[in-house]
Formats: sequence, C-alpha cells, structure tokens
Amino acid sequence: MLDLNGIAYPQACYELKAENHFFVIGDWGGMCGWGDLEGQCGTDQTYYDDWGQQNSMNPKPMKNRGQHVEGIDDNAQQRVAAAMGRIAADSPPEFVVSVGDHFYPGGIAEHANGLSSEYDTTTIPNQFEYAFEKIYNSTDMADAEWMGVLGNHDYGGVCVNMGWPQQVFYTWNEISKRWVLPAQYYSRNLRFSKDSSDDWSDEDFSIDIFFLDSNHADSGTRDERHDMCAKRGNTDESYHCGGWIGEDSSGDVAGADGLWTSEEVCNSHFQELWRTQLVWLEDLLEKSTADWQMIVTHFPPNYPTLSQLTPLVEKYGVDLIMAGHSHMQMVRYQESYIGYDVGDTAWVISGGGGGVTSEGPPTEDYSGRMPQHDRATGHDDQYGFMDMVITKDKLTIKPYSWGTNEDSSLIMRRGAEVTRRPRADGNDFRPVMPKTEIV
Repeated sequence: MLDLNGIAYPQACYELKAENHFFVIGDWGGMCGWGDLEGQCGTDQTYYDDWGQQNSMNPKPMKNRGQHVEGIDDNAQQRVAAAMGRIAADSPPEFVVSVGDHFYPGGIAEHANGLSSEYDTTTIPNQFEYAFEKIYNSTDMADAEWMGVLGNHDYGGVCVNMGWPQQVFYTWNEISKRWVLPAQYYSRNLRFSKDSSDDWSDEDFSIDIFFLDSNHADSGTRDERHDMCAKRGNTDESYHCGGWIGEDSSGDVAGADGLWTSEEVCNSHFQELWRTQLVWLEDLLEKSTADWQMIVTHFPPNYPTLSQLTPLVEKYGVDLIMAGHSHMQMVRYQESYIGYDVGDTAWVISGGGGGVTSEGPPTEDYSGRMPQHDRATGHDDQYGFMDMVITKDKLTIKPYSWGTNEDSSLIMRRGAEVTRRPRADGNDFRPVMPKTEIV
C-alpha cells in the first residue's frame, strides 16, 4: 500500500453561516458474523448478535462487561443514528468526526493484505453497507464527510492484521464519497467563508485538524484480551482473529515490513509510529495559522501513554481534543479529571456510538445494581454523540443522548462553551489561510 501517512488531505470549504455544525461519534460499528460463526460479512450479508443468533442484516452491539438493557443495548447504534438524524434535520452538520473503532469486534472481516477474499473498492462492501451506509442514512447529512482515525478494534483488537487498510482504501471508492480516512495519520484544513473568492470577511475562519493514530496505547501490554501485538491473537488461528491470520506468514501488512513477526517487533512499530507523529504534529502546530487547532485521537488524552500531547497542546494553544475508546460520553473544559488537567484545552470522549455496549447500564438510577428497564430513558452519558456548534470565536459543545424528554425533544447532557486558547509563546496572530487549489 502506498504510504500516505502525514499527508495534508485536500482542504474542505464550507459556506459560512451564523452557526456551523459538525458531529463527533466513535465506537459505533455493530458486530456481524465473526470467529467460528458462518457468514463472515460475506456475500450472504448475514449478521449475528452476541450469542450467535441470526438477526437479518441488522448490526448488533458487541457484548461488553455482561450488562444488557433490553430494547436499548441491543439496538444502541440505530438509536444514536436516529438522534443524529433528528439534530441534522434542524442543523445539518458540515462533516462528522469519527474517533475510531468503527466495526466491532475485529474491524473489517478481511485480511489486511486482502488475501481472504476479493475486496472491490468500486463497490460498497458488506460491512460498510450495513453497519455504516444504511445506518447513517439521514438525507440531511447525506453529503457530510466522515473524517476518521483508526481505533484498536479497527486493527483487530487482539491482532493487527484485520482489514484496516480496507478502511483506508474505502476513502477512494467510486460509489459513496462520505468516508475520509486516507492514512493512519494526516491533517486537514477546513475553511468557512461567505464566498469562494480569496477575499475574507471579518467573520470568516478556518480550522486545522490533526488526525492521529494512538494505538501504541494498546500494544506491548502482553494482555491477550487487550493487546494488538499479543502472540496468541496474531498466531493462534483458533483465537478471536480466527481464519484471518493464517494466509500470510510473512508478517508484512500493507507495506509495514514485518509488522507482526513477534510481540517486540509489533510493539516497536506502534511506538515508533507515535514518536514520528509527535515530531510531525509539533512541526505543523508551530506553522498553523488557522483560527482553531484540533486533534483527533482514538485513545483519550488522559491515558498515560498519551502524556506527550499535553505540553504540545499547551505550547501551541490547541483548542479541542476529540477521542473515544471509553464507551461513554464526556466533556471536560477548564477542570481537572482524575488528576488530568489541560487547562483551556477542551477535550471530549464520544465513545457511545453503540457498536459495543456501554461502560455502564443506560439508566438514570444506576448505583451498581442491575438497572430498572423502565428507568432507562436516556438521562445518562452512555450512548450518544456530540454536536459541535462553531463560529470564529466560540465553540459550543452539545452532547446528545439517545433518549428524549417528556416534550419529545432530544436529551442534551452537560456540555461546554469554549473560546480559542492562546499559544503559550504569544504568537497568536493567526490570519486565515487563503483558499488553496484542490487538484
């Protein structure tokens, strides 16, 4: 595969409105047949639930921590997608940020080198069709691009050779143009202006977004249940990744020479990938003249393995970090969270997309007991998405649940109003980037 890491994906241009919107969602792709089950997301288009029961092409959340609230946990992805469609009807998003773990439990059910079956990028493959295209099918967001990063489950969860390159390839399919994931890490400039000329008004603004691969956080732990580089997941054909590991013993995956020849080699690959990104990121942050700077990463920034981001966001005035991985919704701004504090940089976790059951039962009165099903109304932070409302000077974060209030309006949880963070070095003159020619 051509190495596209570190590219600047072509600039996107949007009409400036009184308020421009974009959505954030992660951990959303319901599971289909995998492991020893028949119908590995192949031509029969059969989906299965957590217990191996056929469910007529309807994606089901992967079971998580043994909790289950009937009627909610079994169709959480569809509920969140419906909530997104309702907000989009009033305030269509310009784009969607997808923070990883798109298909549970093991990403695209295809060998990373395309050896398991034919993968035609001119069509809509099965998992994309039924877990993405037909779920997020609101006409009010039909043209909104989904700009994403890879999560640990996109690599395979406990291996590294599931179809993550196919997620990259899908960026260039010939039917659906919504998907944007051109590399393991990349950047993009977004321009909001009144017209298409190079003349800017005082209200025009731009955003630089940096999309990172943070999966070094899930490598080298030697935990067979949560380590992409663990020996068992990458060598034992009877375990989790199943038949997808036996057809290519070279260890070469999508151009990454020897990605899995041993746990040490695999871990070194992801650690080096992270170090390379930090150098790349600091260089681009130092040069950025956009009004807003934002980072997208699958693992939350309070993970100790991501601590090197903190001095960069403080020095260069990063305004927002968007993450997932934890199967819940959370907004933090100008406050400490379990000892983690990045001051005036807002950060959100939007891992409640419904591809896997949530961290806790979706119920408002949960206190460690099994929830009462009639109290599962959506007054919680388990399943949902973020609506980001942005102008040149203000970002309003609106976290929506899957549920509704008594007046049928969608439940909005605790959010924040964010202003741009100054750079620590005082170099805060950020003229809007001129329009660039898209080739």
